[in-house]
Amino acid sequence: MKKYEKEIFRLAKRYANKKRSYLLVNPWQAKHMPVSPTDALLMMNDLGCLTAQKYPSARLVIGFAETATAVGAIVAANLADDCFYVHTTRESLAGEYIEFSEEHSHAVEQKLPSATLSHITGTPVVLVDDEISTGKTMRNMVSVMRQDVAGLSRQDFAAVSLINRLDSDDEIRMEEAHIAHCELCRLENIDYESRVRGIPIEAAQTATGNFEQRSYRRYRAATRVSDVRKGEWAGLYYKQCRALAAEVVSYLSKQLAGLDSALIIGTEEFMYPALICGKLLEAREQFELVRCQATTRSPIGVCIDGAYPIYEGHSLHSFYENERQTYIYDLANYDAVIVVTDADGDKDLAMHDIMAAFGQRCDRFCLVEVAH
Repeated sequence: MKKYEKEIFRLAKRYANKKRSYLLVNPWQAKHMPVSPTDALLMMNDLGCLTAQKYPSARLVIGFAETATAVGAIVAANLADDCFYVHTTRESLAGEYIEFSEEHSHAVEQKLPSATLSHITGTPVVLVDDEISTGKTMRNMVSVMRQDVAGLSRQDFAAVSLINRLDSDDEIRMEEAHIAHCELCRLENIDYESRVRGIPIEAAQTATGNFEQRSYRRYRAATRVSDVRKGEWAGLYYKQCRALAAEVVSYLSKQLAGLDSALIIGTEEFMYPALICGKLLEAREQFELVRCQATTRSPIGVCIDGAYPIYEGHSLHSFYENERQTYIYDLANYDAVIVVTDADGDKDLAMHDIMAAFGQRCDRFCLVEVAH
């Protein structure tokens, strides 16, 4: 769509990644940069509508972790309530699963449960990512699925993305692999490596400060949502997320009465429920400003040049594993910060890192814990 061509990407430089030095950052995706959750969901919904028009009989949607987990959920919801949605994961996964490689990534290996996929009818199987550059990751995945998942060996596939940068040679390779595609925005596949080469970046900073004594509110949601790393019907998952958001926003509206601004933070792959919470909070018009973003495994270089998208970065303990390093970028002043996560176990280190990253810019923090 023409209206997105100049809006949904900013060129950034990966930090210490020798496989691919650049990254296209989408300011509307609620990942690396804060954005209105309503605007983010409208963009994703446009892709969902486009997919439903082009592939109306599709009943299996697979989103790519970690940046396309929310996009995939919305694409599936646009197709049908009985469309099955599952996203890839880098987390531990019980049961039978297939593995494939995202070779340019900071975290190469991805997993997908195989047992639930073989009985899904409808064609094509829709693969959703935020960006398709060469299509190699898609082809890797399709090759493994056709070989290892019963019932998918002769299935047609379609690659759906916010951004498509396939060149003519890549188009031929996709056709030979019998993978169709559609996208919200088509970009020329130019030499981004040379464009970022001279950008003077710094690493994200380790959050510091004596914030161990600061407290945060902890809210354990009664509403459960399915773990779509294992898969769920799109209609049911959407209803679960709406019910969760209604519960969480009811709680937050009372706890944060009188405040003007709020940031909702999703954690790594857990983005969609946080976005739905943010949208409902924004719709209540209790706050003058509501923004949404997420923590990420992706290390991006920081630069204070005005045209560069990532002006601030902080490294954090992961909410899922204390030994894992994650990041959050482009923070600002907010009256309240709300983290929405499905992580198990102790999350104190991660929350203290969040509080340290904000420093004196915020003094109200809340952790919303969501169970499956």
